[in-house]
Amino acid sequence: MIKYILRNKLIKYVALPIIALILLVVLGGGWYFSSVLEEDGLRVDNSDPENSVEVVDLGIDSITLRQLPDAAPQDILATSARWGISDGLNYGKLGDLLSDADGLVIRELDLVIGGFQIGDQLYLDRTAQPHEPSPAYEHEDVIIRGPLGNFGAWYLPLPSESIYASDPSDVWVIYVHGRTSNRDSTLKIFGSGGVPSLAIDYRNDLNAPPSESGYYDFGTTEWRDVEAAVQYALDNGAKKVILVGFSMGGGVVVNYQLRSD
Repeated sequence: MIKYILRNKLIKYVALPIIALILLVVLGGGWYFSSVLEEDGLRVDNSDPENSVEVVDLGIDSITLRQLPDAAPQDILATSARWGISDGLNYGKLGDLLSDADGLVIRELDLVIGGFQIGDQLYLDRTAQPHEPSPAYEHEDVIIRGPLGNFGAWYLPLPSESIYASDPSDVWVIYVHGRTSNRDSTLKIFGSGGVPSLAIDYRNDLNAPPSESGYYDFGTTEWRDVEAAVQYALDNGAKKVILVGFSMGGGVVVNYQLRSD
Protein backbone atom coordinates (compact mmCIF):
# COMPACT_ATOMS: atom_id res chain seq x y z
CA MET A 1 0.00 0.00 0.00
CA ILE A 2 2.77 2.45 0.96
CA LYS A 3 4.73 1.53 -2.20
CA TYR A 4 1.61 2.17 -4.29
CA ILE A 5 1.15 5.61 -2.71
CA LEU A 6 4.77 6.55 -3.36
CA ARG A 7 4.59 5.31 -6.99
CA ASN A 8 1.34 7.16 -7.71
CA LYS A 9 2.45 10.48 -9.23
CA LEU A 10 -0.84 12.25 -8.43
CA ILE A 11 -0.51 11.40 -4.77
CA LYS A 12 3.26 11.94 -4.69
CA TYR A 13 3.40 15.33 -6.39
CA VAL A 14 -0.01 16.81 -5.60
CA ALA A 15 -1.76 15.26 -2.61
CA LEU A 16 1.24 14.89 -0.29
CA PRO A 17 2.45 18.51 -0.75
CA ILE A 18 -1.08 19.76 -0.13
CA ILE A 19 -1.34 17.68 3.04
CA ALA A 20 2.07 18.96 4.17
CA LEU A 21 0.99 22.55 3.46
CA ILE A 22 -2.21 22.08 5.44
CA LEU A 23 -0.24 20.70 8.38
CA LEU A 24 2.13 23.67 8.25
CA VAL A 25 -0.80 26.10 8.21
CA VAL A 26 -2.49 24.36 11.14
CA LEU A 27 0.69 24.17 13.21
CA GLY A 28 1.76 27.70 12.31
CA GLY A 29 -1.69 29.10 13.05
CA GLY A 30 -1.80 27.29 16.37
CA TRP A 31 1.62 28.65 17.31
CA TYR A 32 0.65 32.19 16.28
CA PHE A 33 -2.67 32.25 18.12
CA SER A 34 -1.17 30.65 21.22
CA SER A 35 1.28 33.58 21.29
CA VAL A 36 -1.60 36.04 20.88
CA LEU A 37 -3.51 34.32 23.69
CA GLU A 38 -0.48 34.48 25.97
CA GLU A 39 0.23 38.14 25.18
CA ASP A 40 -3.33 39.49 25.28
CA GLY A 41 -5.06 37.10 27.63
CA LEU A 42 -2.68 35.52 30.11
CA ARG A 43 0.41 37.67 30.54
CA VAL A 44 0.49 40.06 33.49
CA ASP A 45 1.44 43.64 32.64
CA ASN A 46 1.76 46.15 35.47
CA SER A 47 3.86 48.65 33.53
CA ASP A 48 3.07 52.35 33.75
CA PRO A 49 0.66 53.71 31.11
CA GLU A 50 2.22 55.45 28.12
CA ASN A 51 1.35 59.04 27.25
CA SER A 52 -0.63 59.18 24.02
CA VAL A 53 -2.07 62.71 23.71
CA GLU A 54 -0.87 66.31 24.04
CA VAL A 55 -2.83 69.28 25.33
CA VAL A 56 -3.13 71.88 22.54
CA ASP A 57 -5.62 74.26 24.12
CA LEU A 58 -7.78 74.65 27.21
CA GLY A 59 -11.20 76.23 27.59
CA ILE A 60 -13.29 76.87 30.67
CA ASP A 61 -14.86 73.40 30.50
CA SER A 62 -13.12 71.90 27.48
CA ILE A 63 -9.78 70.58 26.32
CA THR A 64 -8.22 70.29 22.86
CA LEU A 65 -6.06 67.21 22.37
CA ARG A 66 -3.73 65.98 19.66
CA GLN A 67 -2.45 62.45 19.42
CA LEU A 68 1.30 62.05 19.88
CA PRO A 69 3.12 60.89 16.72
CA ASP A 70 4.50 57.71 18.27
CA ALA A 71 1.28 56.70 20.05
CA ALA A 72 -1.00 53.89 18.95
CA PRO A 73 -4.18 55.14 17.21
CA GLN A 74 -6.71 56.41 19.76
CA ASP A 75 -10.02 56.21 17.90
CA ILE A 76 -11.92 56.56 21.17
CA LEU A 77 -10.86 60.20 21.34
CA ALA A 78 -13.33 61.00 18.57
CA THR A 79 -16.29 59.45 20.40
CA SER A 80 -18.20 60.55 23.47
CA ALA A 81 -17.01 57.54 25.46
CA ARG A 82 -16.11 58.44 29.03
CA TRP A 83 -12.36 58.31 29.66
CA GLY A 84 -10.01 59.77 32.21
CA ILE A 85 -6.85 61.69 31.31
CA SER A 86 -3.87 62.11 33.58
CA ASP A 87 -0.17 62.84 33.83
CA GLY A 88 0.10 60.71 36.95
CA LEU A 89 -0.64 63.59 39.33
CA ASN A 90 -3.47 65.65 37.85
CA TYR A 91 -6.70 64.05 36.71
CA GLY A 92 -9.67 64.93 34.54
CA LYS A 93 -12.65 63.23 32.92
CA LEU A 94 -13.40 63.59 29.22
CA GLY A 95 -17.03 64.35 28.42
CA ASP A 96 -18.92 64.78 25.15
CA LEU A 97 -17.15 65.24 21.83
CA LEU A 98 -17.34 68.88 20.71
CA SER A 99 -15.18 68.84 17.59
CA ASP A 100 -12.98 66.52 15.53
CA ALA A 101 -11.08 68.20 12.70
CA ASP A 102 -7.54 68.46 11.32
CA GLY A 103 -6.14 66.03 13.86
CA LEU A 104 -7.46 67.99 16.83
CA VAL A 105 -10.17 66.68 19.12
CA ILE A 106 -12.10 68.96 21.46
CA ARG A 107 -13.85 67.29 24.38
CA GLU A 108 -15.74 68.50 27.40
CA LEU A 109 -13.48 68.35 30.47
CA ASP A 110 -14.31 67.82 34.12
CA LEU A 111 -11.21 68.52 36.21
CA VAL A 112 -11.12 66.32 39.29
CA ILE A 113 -7.60 66.78 40.67
CA GLY A 114 -5.23 69.65 39.92
CA GLY A 115 -5.11 71.07 36.40
CA PHE A 116 -3.41 70.79 33.02
CA GLN A 117 -1.25 73.14 30.96
CA ILE A 118 -0.86 73.54 27.21
CA GLY A 119 1.90 71.19 26.08
CA ASP A 120 1.24 68.58 28.78
CA GLN A 121 1.49 64.98 27.57
CA LEU A 122 -1.19 62.75 29.07
CA TYR A 123 -2.36 59.16 29.03
CA LEU A 124 -5.91 57.90 28.66
CA ASP A 125 -7.39 56.02 31.61
CA ARG A 126 -10.34 53.73 30.97
CA THR A 127 -11.28 53.76 34.65
CA ALA A 128 -12.38 57.39 34.23
CA GLN A 129 -11.95 57.74 37.96
CA PRO A 130 -9.08 58.96 40.17
CA HIS A 131 -7.09 56.08 41.55
CA GLU A 132 -7.78 56.83 45.20
CA PRO A 133 -11.13 56.99 47.02
CA SER A 134 -12.69 60.43 47.31
CA PRO A 135 -11.68 62.39 50.44
CA ALA A 136 -15.39 62.31 51.26
CA TYR A 137 -14.89 58.63 52.03
CA GLU A 138 -13.03 58.16 55.30
CA HIS A 139 -11.48 54.92 54.16
CA GLU A 140 -8.62 52.95 55.67
CA ASP A 141 -5.76 51.17 53.93
CA VAL A 142 -5.68 47.64 55.31
CA ILE A 143 -3.50 44.59 54.74
CA ILE A 144 -4.97 41.14 54.20
CA ARG A 145 -2.89 38.00 54.69
CA GLY A 146 -3.37 35.70 51.70
CA PRO A 147 -2.00 32.24 50.88
CA LEU A 148 0.84 33.70 48.77
CA GLY A 149 1.53 36.71 50.97
CA ASN A 150 0.01 40.01 51.99
CA PHE A 151 -2.11 42.15 49.67
CA GLY A 152 -3.83 45.48 50.18
CA ALA A 153 -7.42 46.66 50.33
CA TRP A 154 -9.45 49.78 50.99
CA TYR A 155 -11.84 49.44 53.89
CA LEU A 156 -14.74 51.86 54.17
CA PRO A 157 -16.46 51.69 57.57
CA LEU A 158 -20.18 52.13 57.98
CA PRO A 159 -20.94 55.69 56.81
CA SER A 160 -22.25 57.94 59.60
CA GLU A 161 -25.20 58.97 57.44
CA SER A 162 -26.11 55.36 56.63
CA ILE A 163 -29.62 54.19 57.40
CA TYR A 164 -27.91 51.45 59.43
CA ALA A 165 -25.88 53.88 61.56
CA SER A 166 -28.07 53.44 64.67
CA ASP A 167 -27.98 49.66 64.23
CA PRO A 168 -24.55 48.71 62.85
CA SER A 169 -24.83 46.40 59.89
CA ASP A 170 -23.25 42.96 59.96
CA VAL A 171 -23.29 42.87 56.15
CA TRP A 172 -20.09 43.72 54.26
CA VAL A 173 -19.58 44.19 50.52
CA ILE A 174 -16.32 42.98 48.97
CA TYR A 175 -15.44 44.32 45.51
CA VAL A 176 -13.27 42.17 43.21
CA HIS A 177 -11.83 43.94 40.16
CA GLY A 178 -11.22 42.46 36.72
CA ARG A 179 -8.21 41.52 34.61
CA THR A 180 -5.60 44.20 33.76
CA SER A 181 -7.15 46.60 36.27
CA ASN A 182 -6.80 47.28 39.98
CA ARG A 183 -9.11 48.00 42.88
CA ASP A 184 -9.41 51.60 41.65
CA SER A 185 -11.77 50.30 38.95
CA THR A 186 -14.34 49.66 41.70
CA LEU A 187 -14.41 53.28 42.89
CA LYS A 188 -17.47 54.24 40.85
CA ILE A 189 -19.66 52.25 43.21
CA PHE A 190 -17.33 51.82 46.19
CA GLY A 191 -19.26 52.63 49.34
CA SER A 192 -22.56 53.13 47.52
CA GLY A 193 -24.31 50.30 49.37
CA GLY A 194 -24.47 52.08 52.72
CA VAL A 195 -22.70 49.17 54.43
CA PRO A 196 -19.04 48.47 55.27
CA SER A 197 -17.08 47.93 52.05
CA LEU A 198 -13.80 46.31 51.10
CA ALA A 199 -12.12 46.81 47.70
CA ILE A 200 -9.30 44.31 47.37
CA ASP A 201 -6.16 43.60 45.39
CA TYR A 202 -5.26 40.01 44.62
CA ARG A 203 -2.35 38.01 43.21
CA ASN A 204 -0.57 39.53 40.19
CA ASP A 205 -1.65 43.07 41.09
CA LEU A 206 1.08 45.69 41.27
CA ASN A 207 1.51 45.52 45.05
CA ALA A 208 0.43 41.92 45.56
CA PRO A 209 2.33 38.62 45.30
CA PRO A 210 2.67 37.07 41.83
CA SER A 211 0.76 33.90 41.04
CA GLU A 212 2.66 30.63 40.96
CA SER A 213 2.07 30.33 37.20
CA GLY A 214 3.10 33.91 36.51
CA TYR A 215 -0.10 34.34 34.48
CA TYR A 216 -3.70 35.30 35.08
CA ASP A 217 -5.52 32.12 36.06
CA PHE A 218 -9.03 33.50 35.49
CA GLY A 219 -10.31 32.62 38.92
CA THR A 220 -8.92 29.12 39.32
CA THR A 221 -6.32 30.33 41.85
CA GLU A 222 -7.32 33.94 42.54
CA TRP A 223 -10.39 32.77 44.46
CA ARG A 224 -8.13 31.91 47.39
CA ASP A 225 -7.37 35.61 47.86
CA VAL A 226 -11.10 36.35 47.89
CA GLU A 227 -11.43 33.64 50.53
CA ALA A 228 -8.80 35.45 52.60
CA ALA A 229 -10.70 38.73 52.18
CA VAL A 230 -13.94 37.09 53.28
CA GLN A 231 -12.19 35.71 56.34
CA TYR A 232 -10.83 39.19 57.09
CA ALA A 233 -14.38 40.55 56.98
CA LEU A 234 -15.69 37.78 59.24
CA ASP A 235 -12.84 38.37 61.69
CA ASN A 236 -13.75 42.05 61.86
CA GLY A 237 -17.46 41.86 62.56
CA ALA A 238 -19.13 40.73 59.35
CA LYS A 239 -21.71 37.97 59.55
CA LYS A 240 -22.81 38.13 55.94
CA VAL A 241 -20.72 39.03 52.89
CA ILE A 242 -21.86 40.21 49.46
CA LEU A 243 -19.31 39.67 46.68
CA VAL A 244 -19.29 42.01 43.68
CA GLY A 245 -17.07 40.97 40.76
CA PHE A 246 -16.11 43.04 37.73
CA SER A 247 -15.23 41.25 34.48
CA MET A 248 -12.73 38.49 35.39
CA GLY A 249 -13.53 39.33 39.01
CA GLY A 250 -16.90 37.69 38.39
CA GLY A 251 -15.10 34.47 37.48
CA VAL A 252 -13.00 34.78 40.62
CA VAL A 253 -16.16 35.14 42.71
CA VAL A 254 -17.81 32.13 41.03
CA ASN A 255 -14.71 30.00 41.66
CA TYR A 256 -14.77 31.06 45.30
CA GLN A 257 -18.41 30.03 45.61
CA LEU A 258 -17.74 26.66 44.00
CA ARG A 259 -14.46 25.79 45.70
CA SER A 260 -14.33 27.40 49.12
CA ASP A 261 -15.24 25.35 52.16
